[in-house]
Amino acid sequence: MVVEDIFSLQKYPKSGITLGKVTGIILLAGNQLDLPVIEVQVREAKQVLTGNGNASKMQLEKAVRHFLNLTTPIRPYHASDALGLALIGLYRYQDTLKTQTMKSHNTNK
Repeated sequence: MVVEDIFSLQKYPKSGITLGKVTGIILLAGNQLDLPVIEVQVREAKQVLTGNGNASKMQLEKAVRHFLNLTTPIRPYHASDALGLALIGLYRYQDTLKTQTMKSHNTNK
């Protein structure tokens, strides 16, 4: 499972707290299901997908659409963020996630 690392904008501190709570629940659920978890920072995801760690949501959406060979814009932008993380997980962490899954399954036998 690939999860966006928690971040908070100084302008919106309550959003950061809420994001932390939600991410904690997601990480707990993944752990309870013995799913391997990789956290990816927002800037890293933008850098990997667009070549610019400071890319806008629009630039990221366009890059994800290009990777998926789609012509229709992906909306909302949060959907393209999630698809981008999935692509990074698929291409970058595929072997790591497989290894962690195999270790987890072997431990539970």
